Amino acid sequence: VPDAESIGWYFNTQTMPLAREARHTALRDRAATRQAILDNLARLADSEPQDVLVVYLAGHGVTVGSQWYFVPTDVPAGLRRDDVIRSGVSGEEIANALMRAKAQRVLLMVDACKSGAAASDQTLFDDRKKLVLMARTFGLHVIAAAEKDQLAAELPQIGHGAFTYTLLQGLEGKADKNGDATVSATELGDYVKSVLPDISLKHAGELQVPVIYSRGQSFGVFAPAALTAARAAAKAPSPRKK
Repeated sequence: VPDAESIGWYFNTQTMPLAREARHTALRDRAATRQAILDNLARLADSEPQDVLVVYLAGHGVTVGSQWYFVPTDVPAGLRRDDVIRSGVSGEEIANALMRAKAQRVLLMVDACKSGAAASDQTLFDDRKKLVLMARTFGLHVIAAAEKDQLAAELPQIGHGAFTYTLLQGLEGKADKNGDATVSATELGDYVKSVLPDISLKHAGELQVPVIYSRGQSFGVFAPAALTAARAAAKAPSPRKK
């Protein structure tokens, strides 16, 4: 929950310098059921071509056979194979939902164990979006926390997963490699890829290597300067009525 709330705060009103409007939907704890996740993914089909979609998942991830599953709250304890297949959300289902979205700029971030396996499911886009890719108007970027056989480290001393902590540092401005005051999808992925292994070794004692999948054009996802204004506004006293 702290991971999702922090990411949500950044991408809710903080994206306003890059967009006229930011719409934010969050599912936490018991609300994050399989059906609720699928219903919200289905609503992405109502997006417009000029929109930017940012989808973030934080939780458990498991692989059954060759398929990766995000584990919703209604998967029974024990993570038995049949339960995961029946109640989990597969990488293929996520990819299909994003494929049906009309938005031509999509960023998917997954903070879950073995989530690198999910990135391979996004190759479903390669054929289905190829006409848009040829027009150079489509961009899909997936940033997954760990390779398909790795666990995603939690860092209690920091209050975040190692992956999400690195994402937040990048959004703060550290990922802005070209200094244009905007963090792009590719800059964020490059930053996580270069920094996360060291952070995981330092704080968790285990190597965690993110998996990045990018197709098409990059696009701005965050303006770090918005944080300064938002934090200043949060501390400012409310104006008194005369």
